[in-house]
Amino acid sequence: MSNPIYRWNGRYFGFVSGDSLFDANGTYIGCIDGATVRKADGSYLGELKEGEYVLRSTSGAKPANVAPRGTPGTPGSPGR
Repeated sequence: MSNPIYRWNGRYFGFVSGDSLFDANGTYIGCIDGATVRKADGSYLGELKEGEYVLRSTSGAKPANVAPRGTPGTPGSPGR
């Protein structure tokens, strides 16, 4: 099952499949652990909000980097 992800301005960005984030072209961007979204290199990207947005808080310290996960296979892109 895939969930669409949108930019703050409402434009389509990509989608979540399982615990992985992909852009609109199906390129792997990173992984999701709970509500925390990390880039493919393990660095902090933001928090998944309302299941549709990845937002980065400008206040407070960002979480530490973690070891990167393996790149998953590319799923079929869901309809926009």
